[in-house]
Amino acid sequence: MTYGGDFHWHSKLCQWCANQRSRTGLLSGIDIADNLTAVKLQILSMLKRRGIEKPEWSRSNSWSKAFVTWLQVTAEATDDFVGPVLTSYVVRFELYRDEATRLEREIRRLSQTPRYKAAHEELRKMRGVGLLTAMTFLTEMGDLTRFSNRREVGSYPGLCPASFESGETNNRKGRITRQGPPRLRRMLCQAVWSELRHDPKITQDWNRLHRGKADRRKKAVVALMRQLGIRMWHRALECGVSSELIGRGPGGYRTSAQAQQRELQSRPHKSTGN
Repeated sequence: MTYGGDFHWHSKLCQWCANQRSRTGLLSGIDIADNLTAVKLQILSMLKRRGIEKPEWSRSNSWSKAFVTWLQVTAEATDDFVGPVLTSYVVRFELYRDEATRLEREIRRLSQTPRYKAAHEELRKMRGVGLLTAMTFLTEMGDLTRFSNRREVGSYPGLCPASFESGETNNRKGRITRQGPPRLRRMLCQAVWSELRHDPKITQDWNRLHRGKADRRKKAVVALMRQLGIRMWHRALECGVSSELIGRGPGGYRTSAQAQQRELQSRPHKSTGN
């Protein structure tokens, strides 16, 4: 079995981690955001199962302090079984919310460092791309000059289909390889769904790709994820790559002779006299 999208190149490329501490903070931020979403769904599901109507002033999806206070009062007024469970959910919600706020401050501080500032600000101009998506992309992709073309960019996060070849069949496409950083794929997926809600052009592309067929919806999402990643690569690359990132691999070490050669080529050459 061989892989499409120049995966033979990808298999030799180390997954990027410019700074282990910064990357760990980003991964923690993603996990906390997932936990926060999960506990919100648990609270809303319990309210629905018990037939507890939300107050009129909280019909929106806003989880304000007033709404949290209402949840606490509601938990105290319910029976001995539901009350403690709902109280536990509210406590977990507040814990995850405070932790998410703290991690967001750290990620925002990281985004303003010289290494990421210009590229981060440029990516944030794109619809659907928020702080977490932009910084996950930049930290996971690392030295953007390592990628020569859009096929390599699409291959790195594992968004290219696998290719099966034999003597009887030729280039039969399969599912995506799912190689590369899984959290980057998750962030791109969330960004695509946000784009679909706000960008008419992306909606047109979505309709064109899935052709009104339910079994093609996932393929359409993957295609849009790949396109978004490529657009982000172009936009970030136009801002220039920090010298701290050129030719770096996991833990900040040099990746390959090819990356080192690119770094040498990027340096200004001194003119020599005769």
